[in-house]
Amino acid sequence: MDRSHELCRLMFSIKGHLDTLLFTVSSSCQVTPLQMAILLHLRRNPSSLKELRCQLHLNQGNASTICKKMETEGWLRRVRDAHDERLVQLVLTPAGQTLAADLDCRLEQLSQLLEAYPEAQMEPIVRGMEQASSVLLQLTAALQTQTQNQVK
Repeated sequence: MDRSHELCRLMFSIKGHLDTLLFTVSSSCQVTPLQMAILLHLRRNPSSLKELRCQLHLNQGNASTICKKMETEGWLRRVRDAHDERLVQLVLTPAGQTLAADLDCRLEQLSQLLEAYPEAQMEPIVRGMEQASSVLLQLTAALQTQTQNQVK
């Protein structure tokens, strides 16, 4: 198998493991991994729907649907800007803040598990993941450009 195919196989394998890990953390609080990501993001940065979509790389329809459901659940609310009513921020309700804090505690447990691994073992993994993140960002940009050119 050539190197590029091996890398693609590894990416899918790692994604599967990460999905399982994030599902395990999120389901312990009865939310989906995407809801977890939104809750944790909004806990740190109340954002507009557009900002949230950009930061979490969500499509418009999916983000809007999930946020409406989360609003129905009582975890977030939409607040109009006092100076410009066209601007709407998504902010966590007290219930959403509590849920996000619970999720942070679960992630802290994961962090403690990671600390059990020797530094010498973790350092090359961190460097490799940083490099992988950079390459994946470049690949995404290249594929998006290629796709846009094909559509034209």
